[in-house]
Amino acid sequence: MKIAYYLVHDLTRNDGVVKKIKSQISEWENLGVEVKVFAISGFCENSIIDANIYGFSGFISSRIRPNRHLLSDIDEFKPDLVYLRYDTVTANILYLAKKYKLICELNTIDRDEAKLFFKSNIDLKSTFRLLAFYLLRNKFFHQMAGLVSVTQEILNHQSIRKFQIPQVCIPNSIQTAKYPTLKAIDSSQQRIGLFFMGTPDQPWQGFDILENLASELPEFDFHVVGLMKPSYANVYFHGFLSMEKYLPIMKSCHVCIGTLALFRKKMTEACPLKIREYVAYGFPIIIGYKESMFEDHSHLPEWALEIDPENPSINSIREFCLSMRDKIVSHEEAFPLIDSGILEKKRVDFFGQVIKK
Repeated sequence: MKIAYYLVHDLTRNDGVVKKIKSQISEWENLGVEVKVFAISGFCENSIIDANIYGFSGFISSRIRPNRHLLSDIDEFKPDLVYLRYDTVTANILYLAKKYKLICELNTIDRDEAKLFFKSNIDLKSTFRLLAFYLLRNKFFHQMAGLVSVTQEILNHQSIRKFQIPQVCIPNSIQTAKYPTLKAIDSSQQRIGLFFMGTPDQPWQGFDILENLASELPEFDFHVVGLMKPSYANVYFHGFLSMEKYLPIMKSCHVCIGTLALFRKKMTEACPLKIREYVAYGFPIIIGYKESMFEDHSHLPEWALEIDPENPSINSIREFCLSMRDKIVSHEEAFPLIDSGILEKKRVDFFGQVIKK
């Protein structure tokens, strides 16, 4: 089986998306799949992924003009199918759909996220983007031979379910063997530290909710990676950092915090890669949504606390942090929930079903 992995993303950021792709490719290759990555990135240095890189020519130009070099390279590779992360309709996708079966990976309810981005920055350009999104959305899905979603909630959403396309739900996962236990008990630390990592300009991350929690819990220190602004009181902002630089900060903490405002995307379920990393590194977690790694959301493990971010119980958070101060999540506990070996085999099996259909 030969898979062409196509996406539009800056691979040099080596962010969660890039790390996820690297993990996926590794597992597929372990299963005997030949994979090549074809990325419209704009940059070509220092990526952890070996990929064919093609320049980004702008939002409009890159969509209405086919990238002849990219398409020629994919044709030369002769894949059995093309796997892509969700994007709007482009000339490249329309070309590929005529020659190959396409499978799209859905990481969010695209319609609601598009509305949220528009509301956060209403101007002529964003209005044009939203209009183009609605005009082209159906066209995009009609090019797909299969859908892979990271949550069941996404597949069950009426805006996705209406498309009669073979589909499967496969939560995000990581290669746990590559994540050594990072958390260690340090009795010399007087204050409990909480670690939060997010991306600016994504309202569902909930930076504002985190700051509200910090004001209610002055006895704890909150370390924030991904957002740069002046630190104050018990909140420390570190800006965007590479893994090598944020891991020492995480190691100094006791509990990690996940996405806090998913409700702003009108969603309740998610499976962020950062949560899987937190757990693999040995940290208890606080989350503001239903985590896909847990099948039974009414009985979470002791090291996971699900809160209502719109009306959080401060006492519950305080008690959880105090009780989890010296808790180290073992690989034995984490492996069955987040390891990519089993989950990626399920994805490859789905590829085979789509190819044969």
